[in-house]
Amino acid sequence: STQSTGETRRLKVLKEKNFVVQININDALVSVSEIDQEDIDVDTEIRYHVKVLNQDVIVHQKPQLGLSFKLWQAARVLCGYIECNADLIREKRIIELGAGIGLVGIVAAKLGAHSVILTDLPKVTELLAQNVKSNNVSKIASADSLVWGEPIPLHIVKPDVILASDVVYLEECFEPLVLSLVALCKEDSYILMGHEKRRKIEKRFWSKARKFFDISVVSRVEDKTARRNYIQVIKMTIRKKSNSCLKKQEHNTNL
Repeated sequence: STQSTGETRRLKVLKEKNFVVQININDALVSVSEIDQEDIDVDTEIRYHVKVLNQDVIVHQKPQLGLSFKLWQAARVLCGYIECNADLIREKRIIELGAGIGLVGIVAAKLGAHSVILTDLPKVTELLAQNVKSNNVSKIASADSLVWGEPIPLHIVKPDVILASDVVYLEECFEPLVLSLVALCKEDSYILMGHEKRRKIEKRFWSKARKFFDISVVSRVEDKTARRNYIQVIKMTIRKKSNSCLKKQEHNTNL
């Protein structure tokens, strides 16, 4: 590390045509083209500017604790999409899956969502809750644990919108993720997912998902840091013919 223990590196996220990340290291600005974000292994403060509100959302990440504790580029792209399409969020009941450090859900709360539940594995919820509280959205947003593939907790009501970003990467999670998406969806719910294509094996997830959802790409953002130089926003809606058997699928792990 180039800094003393406990010192925070500050990432300033500027939303111009694309996303630009700069890291202040010893008073020298280093752009993302000069340093690999995956090399950042200390507590980090990330500032995302919501242009339509002229407000900053500030979240903390702890990448040294694992993949769930850091911000991925697809989350920034999804934030930009819902910021430009706030009507998809405003007054909606929202659940974010695999929320990580919570940037997307917090931005959704700032954009006027009726309520937001940011979910992830139990080990992540403490950091999620801290980021929710520090951005003064606790009246609208909350952190909760939700393990994909397991029955949805009774206190979690099916939402109008499900948000997710960079959740399609581990093959063993494909079936549990589809299971949870199906279990959470109402007839008129929709899913907005920020997704960076990385591996061919991801096709297995989309093959499983298409059994239950109509899927379309609604945005594609050029991003030189991405494996294929772009990141997509994907919209998913439950297939009408699948709706009649949703209850059967909620506890069926053989998708």
